[in-house]
Amino acid sequence: MCSNSQNLLLKKPRKAKITFLRTLQDALLYLHFTATFMIKLWWVPCLLLISCLDSKETKLQRFLMQSNDMVKKQNVEQAERFLLEALKIDSCFADAWNNLGTIYFDQRKYDEAIHYYDKAVQCNPAFFDGYFNRANAAFELNEHYRALKDLETLEGNYPDTSRI
Repeated sequence: MCSNSQNLLLKKPRKAKITFLRTLQDALLYLHFTATFMIKLWWVPCLLLISCLDSKETKLQRFLMQSNDMVKKQNVEQAERFLLEALKIDSCFADAWNNLGTIYFDQRKYDEAIHYYDKAVQCNPAFFDGYFNRANAAFELNEHYRALKDLETLEGNYPDTSRI
């Protein structure tokens, strides 16, 4: 005759084995129904996977926002680094070129600012801020003819704009 502790030891493996078989059977049923369901909705996991990936535009906007945050914190070097990272992704990202120009404009480096504003306008010839900022930088360099030319371009492209 076995003691109570020995009976418990014998019963535990049986319970575990039955639980395992029940779990395996449940798993097979789950896989069967999941497979049937997934045949009809195969695109759902693909959509979820794609939505988790960062798009090029998302990365660009993230770098731009991080740069703007660094400018607010007066960490210009870090702001410039974020903009350069954005330009590695898209070398014709007009907002990044414009913001680089603004960083240099704020440092009173107007020639460098104009260089970056030129790049912004080359990337996007309809980029209002690029023309406007370049006109401001040219005015600071006493290149009034150049500032006037940019303002005339803006006036011709945006005749109903009150910002000019």
